[in-house]
This record gives sequence, C-alpha cells and structure tokens, in this order.
Amino acid sequence: MLFRSFKLLGGMSIPSGDYGATSGNKAGLAKTGFGFGLEYDKPIENTNLNLVFTGLLNSHSVDASEIEKNLQSYDADATVDVGSYLLFWITAGIGFQSEMSPNANLYGNLQIGLLHGKVPEMTMTLPSSDIKGVSESASSTVFGLGIGGGIIFSDKYDIGLHYYTAEPEYEVTTKTTSSTLGNSSSSIKAKQPTASINLLFGYVL
Repeated sequence: MLFRSFKLLGGMSIPSGDYGATSGNKAGLAKTGFGFGLEYDKPIENTNLNLVFTGLLNSHSVDASEIEKNLQSYDADATVDVGSYLLFWITAGIGFQSEMSPNANLYGNLQIGLLHGKVPEMTMTLPSSDIKGVSESASSTVFGLGIGGGIIFSDKYDIGLHYYTAEPEYEVTTKTTSSTLGNSSSSIKAKQPTASINLLFGYVL
C-alpha cells in the first residue's frame, strides 16, 4: 500500500527564524510548543503522486523574561503576564510516496494555503510607576507555505518533519491605566514573520 487516507498528527513545534528570535525588530519571542492536526491524502491514479490536504494547529508560548527585562530598565518591579500564539494552518498540495522496503515508505509534499494566526494577549504591570497596560490583537489570515517529508512504517505509523512559513500582519491595541497619569490607548500594525519546524508523529486511520 503506497498511499494512505486520513492520518492523525501530533508532536513538537519548534519556532524558526525571527519567530523564535529574542532580539531584533521582528523578534517573535516564541518558544517550542506543540502541533496537532489531520491530513488527508488522495492518490493520483497510475502515479506515485498524491494530493495532500492538511489542517494543523500550532501553539507556542512566549519568552516573557525578555519583555520583563526591557520593562525593568524603567521599573525594577515590572512584571509581565502573556499568553500563547495560536496558529491554524490550512494547506493543500501535491506529494509523492516511494517504497523503501516492504515495511517502510518514503514520502514528501509541497503545500500552499492559509495561516489563521493570533498573537497572545499581554498584561504589563509597572507598580513603581503606577502603570498597567493590556495589549491584545485581532486575528490575521494570510497566505502560507508548507513543505514536509518523512517515513511511514507498516502502512500505519509515520514520523516526519514539516516546515510552515507565513508573514501575518497584526493590529495590536495597547490600553494603559494609571491613577496619576490617566488612561490611554494606542494601536500599531506590524508584520510578524512566522515559521516553525514540526516534528510530527502520525497514525493512519
């Protein structure tokens, strides 16, 4: 059996490039997280090629210590509470599968599609300065690219590496409150390069 149908995916997701960087204008401060998803493959008759459809959810927490370090240069008691990135990839493309041995097949695929992403909400507290700020963002949907490959064993078990990349633009609104300085609100738009390498284990249904 060279082609599989539905496959459950799960494993580790490692931020790549600016997305996982801790310095620079586009540093995403993302930490290693997880990925879960579902893949469907449809064979192209009389070839070793197949159509591939994938839905993958990534979650990455944020390195809050870097943000706190910057704020503590203004207020030594500053603290930060921040959530996680949520990324939902919906992609489709073409793949191949080739028999390596009676119990192992090599596969690869190239996909395009959409990333629906959301940056985490963040609460910043500067007690010595009597300032509290809350930043939140609407979600963003942009074009994305995925490439992957791996080995499937006994037509049932799969291990593979899957790389996804996109550059969503988020509008982030920050509201600050202070009993001495008053309240304020500001918004900025910024693009966040978003890429991850996913080490995923699969189970063919």
